[in-house]
Amino acid sequence: MIGPLADSRVDQMGCWVGDGRPGDVRTPLAAIREMLGPGRVAYAPALKNSRDKSHAGFAPALEAARNADAVLLFMGEEQSLSGEAKSRSSLDLPGAQDQLVEEIAKAGKPVVLIVLAGRPLTFPGAAAHAGAVLYAWHPGTMGGPAIANLLFGNAVPSGKLTVSFPRVTGQVPIYYNHMNTGRPSLGGAANITETVAPEGDTSRYIDIDPSPEYPFGYGLSYAEFRYSNLKLSSASMARGGELTVSADVSNSGKVEADEVVQIYTRQLAASLTRPVRS
Repeated sequence: MIGPLADSRVDQMGCWVGDGRPGDVRTPLAAIREMLGPGRVAYAPALKNSRDKSHAGFAPALEAARNADAVLLFMGEEQSLSGEAKSRSSLDLPGAQDQLVEEIAKAGKPVVLIVLAGRPLTFPGAAAHAGAVLYAWHPGTMGGPAIANLLFGNAVPSGKLTVSFPRVTGQVPIYYNHMNTGRPSLGGAANITETVAPEGDTSRYIDIDPSPEYPFGYGLSYAEFRYSNLKLSSASMARGGELTVSADVSNSGKVEADEVVQIYTRQLAASLTRPVRS
């Protein structure tokens, strides 16, 4: 286990903690050591806090990774960086965290990235080195056991994002229920290595894909769910009327799990501009 947020009681509680007591917090390090036994878990904080830019702790962290079967990498931002009057100019991982991920990747071991943060962050480099990502936010007092149970399969993730994650800070604001533009983008990034060709005045960035990194409603599971037999109670609906939408949802995976069923609509014709998705 690597990273200062793996064992930080105050940061785990987050910035809206109220009357929380750090002494009541069970961290991921404590929970996983209790689950596996202390002898099977090596811990290297590597950084003093999420803002630390020093590489002094990289060497022992890399050595711990080389001697392990797998690496649980706890990245993100501490609670003091979130909340009122705590805006950041960049959503990237603060401090030397991206460089730490690059260093740990040299061990060649499977990496699970656990992100504790109070806002959506941009971390494509870190995610590229990870086999899985668990975005844990600031999970509160019992966040440690919750994270441990998810990582080791005692619980199955079913959460869906209630916010869109941008690819880079420059995409902000980005949200799923935006209004339609006159010339919507078809997606994909333009190639600006040598020249920028006219793209028909479409609403897009010329250097990145305009879509979010992780869209509103996104979330994976250890199970596989399939939707079938989608039905509408009627082909049309009068003003003030009702429409029933139904579908069969089946779990074709190997574990029992819950699924959050989502439905999105779009009103194509209206007296006022309507969102592309609702």
